[in-house]
Amino acid sequence: MHLLAAQPGTVSDGTEAIDLGQTPGEIVVLSAADTELALLSDAAALQGEDAPSLRLASTMALSHNLSVDTYVEAMVATARVVVVRLLGGAAYWRYGTDEVAAA
Repeated sequence: MHLLAAQPGTVSDGTEAIDLGQTPGEIVVLSAADTELALLSDAAALQGEDAPSLRLASTMALSHNLSVDTYVEAMVATARVVVVRLLGGAAYWRYGTDEVAAA
């Protein structure tokens, strides 16, 4: 199995693992709601240089188990705060939920 680099403007159907290519941050927020992620991104841009580093990702981009494993190891395990917003509950993203909780 191989990892594909995430490409803006494309839609992944979850059949291939992808690496989002983010660098670790102090705060990680995962959500399926693009509007939430966009709002947080805009708010983070207004913060000063002393603000904690923020990393945002869509759970939709992390639908493949290898993508989850890669993201949890590189991002979640090193973060100080992790927020996972699950629309529909834990069953919606079961593998991801289990791996984030374990980390």
